[in-house]
Amino acid sequence: MFRKILTTVVLLGCVAVAQKTSDADKQKLEAFDRAWGDASVRGDQAFLKTVYAYDYMNMTPTGSFNKTRAIENAVKNAERNKTNPNPARISHDYYIITCGPNTATITHRNIITEKIDGKDQIFYSRSVHFLEKRGNDWKVVSDAGSPLHDEGELLYLEREWNDAAKKNDMAWFERNYEEDAIDVSSRTGAMHTKAEVLASMKK
Repeated sequence: MFRKILTTVVLLGCVAVAQKTSDADKQKLEAFDRAWGDASVRGDQAFLKTVYAYDYMNMTPTGSFNKTRAIENAVKNAERNKTNPNPARISHDYYIITCGPNTATITHRNIITEKIDGKDQIFYSRSVHFLEKRGNDWKVVSDAGSPLHDEGELLYLEREWNDAAKKNDMAWFERNYEEDAIDVSSRTGAMHTKAEVLASMKK
């Protein structure tokens, strides 16, 4: 009898793990995350109160803070940016979303563009958000983030490279290939300069 119960529990656990997130669910959760980011930039207290769970907790190397503090921080940053003629611009990409009926994890890259000495400087970080379904609504229960180190930046850069090649995105190659770059064809082994690569893409 015990063996049957144990087998049933294990099988149910496997079914739960095997459950996939539908594309529709992923799109809704990404839209939720982007709306949360926009509300944080605006310092929209009313919206942010609907985003965070009452027991939300963020853990950082220097301590932790709750829902009230998270909203206060967003409002202060928004007020500070209003007086800044060149506030930092933040965008998000490369979402990885998994979810079950009542829990979800959202991971994405953050691209922070700041004007320093008159030139745009780009910094990268990564965020991880943990959500739970409370009633009929998703709520953020915890999140974490950290700057991307060289290894992480290179992994994302390779994803960008593949996407740019698929889309024939010349602007990406113009921006990211050095002038003396050499491209080796994976099909023929032939070597091409940056100018030759761009000329080929135009065709």
